Amino acid sequence: MSLRLPLAWIGWMLLGAVLALPLLAWQGDWFDAAKWPIRNLRVESEAHSVPVSEITARVAAHVEGGFFAVDLAEVRAAVMANPWIERVEVRRQFPDRLVLRVDERRPVASFGADRLLSSRGDLFDVSPGHWPEGLPRLDGPEEERARLYNFWQEANQKFARVELPVVAARMSARGAFVLELATGCELLFARQAGAETLDRFLVSLAAFTVAERERLARVDLRYANGYVVVWKPAEVAPPAPSPDQGPPADAPPAPLVPEQAPAAIEEPA
Repeated sequence: MSLRLPLAWIGWMLLGAVLALPLLAWQGDWFDAAKWPIRNLRVESEAHSVPVSEITARVAAHVEGGFFAVDLAEVRAAVMANPWIERVEVRRQFPDRLVLRVDERRPVASFGADRLLSSRGDLFDVSPGHWPEGLPRLDGPEEERARLYNFWQEANQKFARVELPVVAARMSARGAFVLELATGCELLFARQAGAETLDRFLVSLAAFTVAERERLARVDLRYANGYVVVWKPAEVAPPAPSPDQGPPADAPPAPLVPEQAPAAIEEPA
């Protein structure tokens, strides 16, 4: 006589065995850290500001429990504690490896006095010694940072045609823009001004000489039918002294020239 168990019973028995196996393994120290240590850490990253050695150091304190006990969320949080890190993916690779995919924030501008703006529009704090050089300076309401950056980017592309980089952009609480050119000139815009105002000014700027562009101190573009220009003070060269006039009172003393002894005259023998 053969005993046949229903398929449902067999399924429940297999499920019970699968559920009981981890408990038995845990009680039998099958997953002990000494038996399953993490020996390798693989970091996949294109980071430039965070060295791999720093990422490794942040992970090391969270892998002592071994391959099966490591908390991946803790490892991720430890790496994300660096403000330069934007995203971290962590996974186990049997039998002894941990793999991290790390994406670094890419700054596109400074914002205010002590923060950077990332390419995704996030603001983050970094120490002054780690600020990249050559970033445009932005300042204004935080909620308008995307609009401010887009306006700077559009203006910088337009002024690049006349070789005048836009190095800074500000927005007031009322929404008015101020741009600063590399020459130090400030451009003032009305609240609703945009690309049309830029284009109109660039057309007239073509009539300026290079020296006149350098002398621009401020251009007020808040008028509907024109603009107001403020010039930098003209540099006045000091007058040249006349031949009959001695050196100025603050001129350094003339260097002393030693007298040269006359050449000796040899008498014929």
